[in-house]
Amino acid sequence: MSNLIAASSGPVGILLAIIAFVTMISILVAAHEFGHYLFARLFNMGVEEFAIGLGKPILFSFGKRRYVLPLDERRDAEMLAKEEGEIVKIESAETFEGGGEPREGKIIKTAHGKALEETTIFNIRAWPLGGFVRIKGMMAFEDSHEVNTIGGFYSKPAWQRLIVLFAGPLFSVLAGVIILVPLFMGIGIVKGSQSTILEAPAKGSAADRAGFKLNDQIVSMNGQPVSKFSQIILSVRDQAGKKITFGVLRDGKPLSLTAIPELEPTKSLVLDENLEPTGAVRQQAKLGIPIKQIKMKLGFGSALVESASTPFQVIKLLAGMVNKPAELKENVGGPIGIAAKTKEAADEGILSVVFLAAQLSISLGIFNLLPIYPLDGGQMVVAFIELFKRKRLSFRMQNAIAYVGVAAILVLVVSVVTLDVSRLLPGGKPSAVQKK
Repeated sequence: MSNLIAASSGPVGILLAIIAFVTMISILVAAHEFGHYLFARLFNMGVEEFAIGLGKPILFSFGKRRYVLPLDERRDAEMLAKEEGEIVKIESAETFEGGGEPREGKIIKTAHGKALEETTIFNIRAWPLGGFVRIKGMMAFEDSHEVNTIGGFYSKPAWQRLIVLFAGPLFSVLAGVIILVPLFMGIGIVKGSQSTILEAPAKGSAADRAGFKLNDQIVSMNGQPVSKFSQIILSVRDQAGKKITFGVLRDGKPLSLTAIPELEPTKSLVLDENLEPTGAVRQQAKLGIPIKQIKMKLGFGSALVESASTPFQVIKLLAGMVNKPAELKENVGGPIGIAAKTKEAADEGILSVVFLAAQLSISLGIFNLLPIYPLDGGQMVVAFIELFKRKRLSFRMQNAIAYVGVAAILVLVVSVVTLDVSRLLPGGKPSAVQKK
């Protein structure tokens, strides 16, 4: 996957980079939640709160927005009976979560009849790495009365709920892609080159002992022509301990060199014919010749294509890991892994941190689509089922899905944190994605 060209470093730069990271994550969380918020309002769902950050206390509120919910004659007779301008009490999600006061709404008159006017409050909460949108009526009850909540999430058709749930991950991915475009244009990318003109081999490596030098050009292997560097990698990695004869041009003069690839001591990412990670990790035979890196700034069109391809690269990596579960531990990183990557990015400069935040936004957007409750993907599964059943799942079934999903998330969290901690212990190995 393409890497951002690093910017400046230093103590002040690291501090600014950390501040930039927290700020970027908050912006990207806001983008995710805005996706939910925007489509909830498009479908006339009530939104009680839009929060950046988690936990309490609420540091400050930065805005309020009034919205109008139409009243249904068949369902909302009690509200319709109230006088225009009358203030009404409305139970909110916080009321049920422990101690929250009922919210207030007002009966108003519109061109289409009476309606309920409510307010979305926009807040900043204490913990900056997170956020949420509190949509009305998302709490399920045994008697399913949530389907009668005015402007409630479950009062709307399943297809509308599907779109609202999908919008959050979609906006996370889009936000990451949008941020990458100007970075690729202004700062550029570093990509592996397919040139067979070599970088200097690592000292003491198989290539070094065989006599390879900087700017040698490999033109053949065991008599077979070579035109791309990936051909060398794909051939060499399975030939540990075997002699390979290379046809080489040095200063325009042909010569023959023989090298014996060595099996690396640890596992590393497997590259494909485009020098991109496949997601697989294993021990490979190597010569010790680094891939030549090309630095380039992109025009708008190329930057857009490169940015738009990043989500597909992430999916490709995830698919590669899923296909080989035994190797997941080599790739997966949790909070400690993210902190380590943030430290590396901070050492390189603010722009590198911005790039990391954009990648995280894309990755977390895709992660949120996993069919595990309470992730957006898990809730989408429930909405899909209800779309085809044309009615709500039973309260018992909803609870069963929730318990299984929460248990799966807890197992995942504990496993990832355990892997993170094990890498810090003596003898622990960094994950493949952490290796340079």
